Amino acid sequence: MFILAALLASSMGWVCGAEAIWLGMNRATLVQALGEPESQVGTKTRSILIYPDGARFELDSDRLIAVQGYHGRVELEPPLPPLVLHPTAAQPPAVVVSKEPVAPEKRPPVQPFSRQDGLTTYGEKAGVSPKLLAAVAGHVRGLYTLRVYGDGGKVESGGKLTLVIGVRLLLTLLVLHFFSRRFERESSWLESAWLAAADTTVRVGLAAAVYAIWAKHLPFYVSELVAAGVLFALLNSRPRIRDWWLALRIVAATKLAVFGFTFVLFVAMLDFAL
Repeated sequence: MFILAALLASSMGWVCGAEAIWLGMNRATLVQALGEPESQVGTKTRSILIYPDGARFELDSDRLIAVQGYHGRVELEPPLPPLVLHPTAAQPPAVVVSKEPVAPEKRPPVQPFSRQDGLTTYGEKAGVSPKLLAAVAGHVRGLYTLRVYGDGGKVESGGKLTLVIGVRLLLTLLVLHFFSRRFERESSWLESAWLAAADTTVRVGLAAAVYAIWAKHLPFYVSELVAAGVLFALLNSRPRIRDWWLALRIVAATKLAVFGFTFVLFVAMLDFAL
């Protein structure tokens, strides 16, 4: 009786594929099935195991999420546990079990798709890497908020900060010059340049000063209102204007246009990422 139970458990374990690889298995189970990897790279929560035959297994939070270069079978769920029979005194007569292996259930093949980072992932449709979307949103947010300090309290890198300030300054210069010529009919590029520089300087300086003193980010609409007030005062003081209604129209049109162009840029970058 014990021999029959052992044969049945061995047969069922072979049929269910105890050595199969499935998405969601942890690292310990993967290493138990395939052995120790040749090398391993990654971070605290994400790692890639590389085997001598070129197979790559990517794990996120100790769960297998991607397989590349593996020539074996990859399942979407773990196999069923083997059936174990416990003999009892009242057990009915033994049933002869065929030793021929039972063909596993045929499942439709899972089509792999390529992700943004180049690894192969099994699933129904492709998705955009969350890191890529976060990077796109971060660039556009930096273009409009003009923060000198990041969320962690560290000063933004010089290259990124220079790029963001330069793009915002150029955008403000072009829009301000366009509306100045449209409403006033007289405006030089030099005059528009120093007005745009004053607006950008107020935004950057105010954001840096508030965070340096109170360690809090000033809401972008507050700094935008302050910068708009400074720009309005500078425009209204020009000899050719001296008209608060004209200066107010130029400032309002400039701020709305810059916001609109920033939103269009965000949509364009998001569409490129997708």
